[in-house]
Amino acid sequence: MINQTYELNKYIPNIELLLYKMFCSPLVTREQRKGETNLLAGNIFAAKNMRLPVEIYTSLFHTLAMEPKKKHYKKVIEYIRAHEPVSEVPQHIIDKMISVGIVCRYPVTLGQVVRDLIVRGDYNIHKSTFIEFVKFMERSKGFEEDAKKFYILLSESSHLQIDYEMIRPLVIRLMKRQGGG
Repeated sequence: MINQTYELNKYIPNIELLLYKMFCSPLVTREQRKGETNLLAGNIFAAKNMRLPVEIYTSLFHTLAMEPKKKHYKKVIEYIRAHEPVSEVPQHIIDKMISVGIVCRYPVTLGQVVRDLIVRGDYNIHKSTFIEFVKFMERSKGFEEDAKKFYILLSESSHLQIDYEMIRPLVIRLMKRQGGG
């Protein structure tokens, strides 16, 4: 199906954008969704409980990076958490999820997402991706202290462990701020 989609892209430019619009546009009206807390209410794929191929998520994240919209970012993440088993979500999808949050500058949303990935789901986050996330949080105004708390959250993860390579950038930045650098 995915190969056919890319073949179709030769004839219909921006088929990935079309897929993005299909995924993010609800089938129900705003009045019908009023008061609904479920982000996926009206989603055509969620209504059918479909598990999507990894390539679809990659395409959605690429499109989100080009056309950022926080509500749609949250929808894609919620869909992955609701419809994909933790063990079957590849590491590169989690990397894309975090990198799109960094590129689009969503510190609050991204902080909540990474917290949930570590605590609730124990997803396999790559060490370099986690380090980039913490650096982003430290650079975001008002989130410097929160960034350090994510190292404490690592005790909840069976995939990531604190080591020298991980905390070295933090120690160097702290030393420079204290005037020792």
